[in-house]
Amino acid sequence: MKRALPLLLLAGLCLWHLALRRHGLDLPMISDEGEYACQAVLLAEGGVPYRDAYDQKPPAVFFLYRASFALFGKSASSPRKLAVLASWTTMILLFFLVPASWGLAARFLAAAAFAALSTQPVGDLAFPANTEVFLCPLLCAAALFTRDARPLLSGLAVGAALMTKQTALWPALAFGALLLRPLPFSARPSRTTERRSFGTYPTDAFPMLGTSPEALGSRRGRSGLLRYLVGLAAVPALFLAYFAVRGGLADFVEQAFLRNMGYAGLTGTPQALLEQSSWFVRSLAPLLLKAEWPVWALAFLGLAREARAGSLELLGALWLGASLLGALTGFLLFPHYFLQAAPALAFCAAAGVRRLGRWAWGAALFAALWPAAVWAGPYFRDPPQTLARRLLYPNPLYEAEQAASFIRARSGPADRVYVFGSEPQIYFLSERRWATRHIFVYPLTLFPKGMRDAERELEALAAAPPRFIVFSTLPASTLVASEPGRRLQAGVEGLLRARYVHLGAVQSLPEGSRSTLSDEASPPRWDLPDALLVFRLR
Repeated sequence: MKRALPLLLLAGLCLWHLALRRHGLDLPMISDEGEYACQAVLLAEGGVPYRDAYDQKPPAVFFLYRASFALFGKSASSPRKLAVLASWTTMILLFFLVPASWGLAARFLAAAAFAALSTQPVGDLAFPANTEVFLCPLLCAAALFTRDARPLLSGLAVGAALMTKQTALWPALAFGALLLRPLPFSARPSRTTERRSFGTYPTDAFPMLGTSPEALGSRRGRSGLLRYLVGLAAVPALFLAYFAVRGGLADFVEQAFLRNMGYAGLTGTPQALLEQSSWFVRSLAPLLLKAEWPVWALAFLGLAREARAGSLELLGALWLGASLLGALTGFLLFPHYFLQAAPALAFCAAAGVRRLGRWAWGAALFAALWPAAVWAGPYFRDPPQTLARRLLYPNPLYEAEQAASFIRARSGPADRVYVFGSEPQIYFLSERRWATRHIFVYPLTLFPKGMRDAERELEALAAAPPRFIVFSTLPASTLVASEPGRRLQAGVEGLLRARYVHLGAVQSLPEGSRSTLSDEASPPRWDLPDALLVFRLR
């Protein structure tokens, strides 16, 4: 029974995580999920992401979405089911990343803290199947392989993480830095070797976190770093080869790396940094700390005196710092960015629990259950409509569903649709293809390469007018903040006036949706706030 207790505890924690995540499983798709779903559909139909549909995200998530449709059916909920499996994997890896010598309470908290932190009802942090939820198990695997002195496997995990989210570069550097001061390590210890702070390995047999300056430049150190780099390069190389063979290599490199760097640099001015910092301190940070403060307190306790060279706490400290750098990269500060730091934070909190002696279980249980207590309404009581509007109003979640359903009922599989906004889920939900390669328009309106981008988009629409056009009036959706963006918006409006009829709108309101969609033509209200206007080709 004693041996089975950790497994029973893990199983219970997985069920607890599912209970906490349940509040978001029935919410409508968000724009990021719609984006990845479109790319997954494109893959299934033999298309090539980036070449046939613009995107700035690395490609792994597209293949994961395709896998979710193969496993669970082509529905909006399938990626979220895969996200549950990814979260369970993260929890299991965290549980076993914590050494047995730290105690069962520490292992419990590592998994339980992630179960709670990854489901917080704060904006888009928890419920969507976003890139970060799939990034977390890969970073946990990299940390585990780093701890166990398996540099090739650690590199493979980090390479896969880089193809899931570009900000994995920071943890990649952190894990790689641990290879720069290796101790001589001749053989793995036997099962009878005395176990100390690392659970599996004795303290003096932990090569990656050693401190001996004499070991700098040792053959084993160079070999470990080389194997790490080989592993790190393997997965990106496979994707580069895939897109080279499929004819989309140049688009992949430009969009996922070069254009993404341009997106990350949008807040590079002092004024933008000041505004983002002020918003974070006043709005987002208090919401996050409302549930996270016990975990942070335990993490600081664990790292205060133990983050020394040669300790597992150093691994946790570097991992946490790198993950926070990833969340802050670009300083756009969307809530879901901070999910990537949750595994490292949970691990560091486990280091704090190990220092509490007889108080360990009490502290672990309090930190694990506190988020559910402070967010009891969103977790257990709020109906989906109320929760969706509390988290993301005025984002048109239900409104996009209604517009997609309206279009699907009045068009055929060969008809094309164009969305002037950032709601690519309309394409997926309506089961209709996009009219141009841009499945969302903010790369053309917010940070275009030049006026020619807008002109090409308008030329494509004029040459092959789509059956339906959805025109968003939400500023946060269209993100028109450039001259090419204003040119594109004016050109789309001109096309709609000349060749389309307005069939109504779906408006996002605090109390719910207001729809005027019908088959009767009506004058469009361009000034209607927070709405999706639907137009049909004459």
